[in-house]
This record gives sequence, C-alpha cells and structure tokens, in this order.
Amino acid sequence: MKNKFLIVLLTVAIFIPSIVSVVYYNKTNGGAADTHNTVSVTVKDVGGNTFIFNRSDGKKSMEVITAFLDMNKNATEIASIPPTIEENAFYQVTISTAAKDAGYKYYFTLISADCYFMDGDGKAYQIAEKDAQAFLESPYAASLYENGTPPVLSLGDSAAKPSSSQWSFQNSTGNFTQADTSFSVTEEIETYTMEGGMVMNFPVEPDYFGVKITDKSTDQVVFDDLYENIASLTVTDSMQVHAEVSAKWYEDAERTYYGEQTYSFDAVLNAPAAFYAGATTLQIGEFICITGTNVSNPENITFTSEPSIDYTPVFYKDGQSDEVHALIPFNWDLAAGNYTLNFVYGGASQQININLTGRTNSFRERTINIDSNIAATYGSDAAIQRCQETLEPIAQKASATRYWEGSFLPGAQESALRNGFGHTMKVTGTDIQYRHTGIDYALAAGTEIQAVNAGEVLYAGYLDYSGYTVVIEHGYGLKSWYCHMTSASVAVGDKVEKGAVIGTAGSSGFTGETGVHIGMTVFDVPVCQYTLWDSGTNKGIPVYTAE
Repeated sequence: MKNKFLIVLLTVAIFIPSIVSVVYYNKTNGGAADTHNTVSVTVKDVGGNTFIFNRSDGKKSMEVITAFLDMNKNATEIASIPPTIEENAFYQVTISTAAKDAGYKYYFTLISADCYFMDGDGKAYQIAEKDAQAFLESPYAASLYENGTPPVLSLGDSAAKPSSSQWSFQNSTGNFTQADTSFSVTEEIETYTMEGGMVMNFPVEPDYFGVKITDKSTDQVVFDDLYENIASLTVTDSMQVHAEVSAKWYEDAERTYYGEQTYSFDAVLNAPAAFYAGATTLQIGEFICITGTNVSNPENITFTSEPSIDYTPVFYKDGQSDEVHALIPFNWDLAAGNYTLNFVYGGASQQININLTGRTNSFRERTINIDSNIAATYGSDAAIQRCQETLEPIAQKASATRYWEGSFLPGAQESALRNGFGHTMKVTGTDIQYRHTGIDYALAAGTEIQAVNAGEVLYAGYLDYSGYTVVIEHGYGLKSWYCHMTSASVAVGDKVEKGAVIGTAGSSGFTGETGVHIGMTVFDVPVCQYTLWDSGTNKGIPVYTAE
C-alpha cells in the first residue's frame, strides 16, 4: 500500500511542472489581455495620429496600457452603441499579447457618461464613467478637443514638422492638460519646395511668429524678423535656404489652448509666378489666353474675378516648361465694362484688367423658316435632350496639348454666311426660339467643309437635332462644332490639320436650309470666332510670349 502511494506521489510530482507551464501560458498568452500578458497598446486617435505604448518602455507606457485594460474590464455590455455616437469618428486601438492582437473601436465624447467601445466581435460596451473621465483628462484625448492638438505649419502644399513642440489644451473639467506631441516632432532637416517665396500659414495665428532665413549658397542671413514682414525678402530666381521658425501662442484667460513650436528646415524658393493676358480689350462673347510663368503645379492657381465672369479657368502646362496657359471666355450674357482678373499662386498674386466692350454689331433677333414636320421631329424636346446628353460630356473634355497654330479658317466661304453668332433665332410659325451658338453658312449640298484649325476629333456621328456632327478639340478646351452636314468623313480619335475636309454640307437634323453650322466653344461656353480669321483683328489667338 505504501509503495502504491509513493508511486502516485512521484507521478504527480513529475507532471506538476507541465501543469504549471500550461496555467502560466494560458494566463500570459492564451487568455484575455491583462496587465501580465499585454505586450503593447497602439492608439490611433480621431485626428489620425498614432501612439504606441510598449510595456518595456516603463511606467508611463504601462499607465496607458492599464487605463485601456481597466476601461475594458469595468465596462458594461449593452445591446448596441447609440446611432448618434456610432456616426462619429472613433479611436482605433489594438491591444497586443504575445499570442494575438485584439482590435477595438472607442467612441469618446466630452461627456464621460456617454463613452463606448466595440470589440472585434462587434459586441458593444459602455465605458465606466470614471474610466472615461480619466481618459478625457489625459494627453491622448487631445484630438477630441477643438484646438487640442498643435497647429500645423503649412508650406505651400507641404506640412512642416516641428523640431520641438509644447501644447496644452483645456479639458472637460476646465483644467489644462499638456498634449503628447511626440507624433509631430522630427529631428530630421527636411527640404521643401516653395513657389513664389517663403509662404507659411498656421490655421491658428500665432501671437509671435519669428523667422530667420539663411541663404545656403552664401551662408548669409537674408531675413531675421517677424513673419508679417516677409514681403521684404526678394526672390528673383531659385534660392536654396535654411529656415529657423519660432511660433508662440500665449496663455490667455479667454483661450482653450497655449503653447509654442520651433522648426528647422531647408527650402528651395522658386521665383514668384507672373500672369499675362494675350489681349486686354475684347468684345462680349470673345475669349482670351492667359499665360502664367514660374508655375510648376497649375492646379494650385486660385482665380477670382470682379465683377464675376462666372467661369473658372483650367490651366495647362506648356510641355516641360514652367509656363501654363488657360483660355477664359467672356460669355454673351456679361455686361460691357472693366473686369479685374485675380490670380494667386504660392506667394504671388496678380491682377489683370480687362476692358470688355459691346459688340460692333449687337446681337439681334432673326427669324428662320423650318418645315413644321422637321421642327416636330428633329426639334422636339426629346431630340434636344438626346443631343445634350451625348454632347455635354464631350464639351467638358479637353487636351493639354495645344494643336492650333496661327489664324483660324471660317470653315466655309465667308460670303455664304447666313446667320451669325449670338443672335436670338425664332422659328416662324412656332414658339421655338434659341440663342445661336455659332455661324450658319448657306452652301450647296456636298460642299466640302474644312477643319478651322488643327485638332483631335472628339465626336463624329449622327444626332436627330444636330444632324451629322463633328466636334474637334484644338487644345486647352477650345472646340469647333460642325452640324447639319450630309456626312462626316472623320472618326473619333483622328488628328486633323487645319483645312482638312471633315464632311460635306447638307440639311440633316433641325435646320431649314442646306449648308453647315460651325460653332466654337471654350469647354461648353460658346465663343465668337470672327477675330480669329485672317480677316479678323487678331488673326488667331493672341498668346503672350516673353519676347
């Protein structure tokens, strides 16, 4: 009996280490996360800033790890997170043990009794009020508060990282908490490219904004003053500089924030942009070409006009150069007078004054005869709608390639011109009237129709309203439109030269005579083409050149 007991005892002793190991593994690796087995907690706040807390980093990180574990442990499971809360941005938190990562979504509000989280299985919990309040007073709640995180310094398209940063925000108790700004700070000297000078902006204006700039090529200080005086720094060509910036927001009884940040970075300062008009006097319904120099990214040009011309130009780069071009139409509804065009790019702003005059031959009403059957069939609302649905997307297309060169052709004999641009057309015997977007030519059927200038065919086909139609893109959104032909002799994608035959005169679609309708637009804005002809005043589109 004694020997049997001894055998059992020895057997148990042998397995004790294994049992202990299993229990320890379950506790530290396989079980729920706790202060013993949690390796790290990663927190991504609602502003997209990421903080990583490793237990090996010491007491501060362990306090944050413990705070999130306590929030989970003390929370109360509920059916679902309130819909109004779930619509809000959330903290993405990953709690990692050696065995697995567990993801959570924390929905914090500034009311401690109204904070929740959702685990990886989609279960919802309400956070205990004391745990929520502790977090709301912590440095990592900064993104929940207006001006809780330090302002970002913008350098044109780039955001500069500070070399040092201290920022405090007023929390939900009315006291101030110092934010953790480690995510924003860098020791690296980064290089930025800035257009038109040293342009810097904070979303919250500093009380003190000092700037020191050193020309790296000469090691000479070229500016050391408040930023408000930066206009005195002249940049005539590309400069490579080093900048030291200090910004301070002072503590004030009326504010919910205060702090200071310093920056140290290199910059390439490009010469300021300049804008020029190919012409500064034109008639209602005409268009101009604007040229910008020292522009590397035309999408960053800001445009306004006074009075408004109700149009936003699109600029296109001229090959690999730093020149850009845009066509700007002055549509037929504008009043004659002086218009100021405002262009802003980087640190440069410029105004161009345009004198818009009335037309020498003012827009008139014209009556035309169209057979009632043609009007009913080809001029119906359904026919017009089908035509618009097909051609409106075509009107919005544009090419960054400038195809046109020199003057433009009328496209048919000038002597055959019947109805001109901009007139109000009234169809006899009907209530149909419309504004004429181009020029009608009366021509014998089969007369060859020429492309008014070089370009790419965007559309070639038949539509009930416009008949056989061709649309050619000449570059920068400038298009010519040819309607009511007997046939089209080009196809979409064809590149055509000035004077190339693109179809023949006819009477297809909604028209009362044989010939062709030729219009021009900048994108979808109808423009007058008379001045572009050899017989016109401009003999083409005036484009600024440095000469």
